[in-house]
Amino acid sequence: MRILIAIDHSEASDVVVSEVIGQVKPAGTEVKLLHVVDPFPETQPKKKGPQNFPDFVAARKHQRAFAEKLLPPVAERLQAAGFSVSSSIQEGDVRALILEEAQAWRTDLIVLGAHPRKGIKRFFTSSISEDVSREASCSVEIVRVPKNTECVPSVESSEMRRSQEAGRTGASSSSDTAVSCFLSDCGGRLC
Repeated sequence: MRILIAIDHSEASDVVVSEVIGQVKPAGTEVKLLHVVDPFPETQPKKKGPQNFPDFVAARKHQRAFAEKLLPPVAERLQAAGFSVSSSIQEGDVRALILEEAQAWRTDLIVLGAHPRKGIKRFFTSSISEDVSREASCSVEIVRVPKNTECVPSVESSEMRRSQEAGRTGASSSSDTAVSCFLSDCGGRLC
């Protein structure tokens, strides 16, 4: 079995990895970790220049450096559980790259976290997990992080939150536990 895990800077990614470790038999299972660097991140580092333009180059460099620190401990955790693991950092549209990598690698299952969106943003934009689940040619497991429950954040997630609080680039984080939404025919357990 080949499992593609989309990893971002949120605590949901920690829970996604825990779900895979807890549900999938490692024997004969290959896992590929994919982190996508957004070329135009929503959260910008300091502005620069006389026109006060956002520094996208610095933001991408910061994201790539953080991803290079993020993936090895996750890979080690999966290897310690007995999985064969590889990883990839790519830059571009998150949705498209997840789908392209899944197709190219002949993935059996994509596992990714869902981030809650509220208000008007929910009505005008679709989520990455929704788009991937609609377009993927393989099964997709979406790990949801419900409100009002507790999660033990990883060092990486805590570090990212501190970076955000200091005004640097990063994605939002959550502090909840996972609930899996299975979009495959495996009876509530990964095949």
